[in-house]
Amino acid sequence: MVLAADERGMAARVRAPVRASALYMLTSLAVNVAISHNEYYTGSLYDLPLLSVFFWYAYAGWVAYKRRDELDAPMENSPVGELEQWWATACGPADSRWRR
Repeated sequence: MVLAADERGMAARVRAPVRASALYMLTSLAVNVAISHNEYYTGSLYDLPLLSVFFWYAYAGWVAYKRRDELDAPMENSPVGELEQWWATACGPADSRWRR
């Protein structure tokens, strides 16, 4: 998280969940290896990085909730091509059926 504090803008918002996912992957791998060697038990030190990832995800969700107006606003100077407009038109009705 220290590395993410120095970065600015949208790139930092994209990199933080990627880092959390990478940490989750490595932690999950370590837990699986420990399980296969019969070294893992509930509450062991292997759980600490895993819990930190869950808190990281919760924090990201909280930040997204607090900034929902800013994140949902359309971007300025963003050209939308015909293909993007077609996908939005084609997928819009399908999306509304699932949101009941």
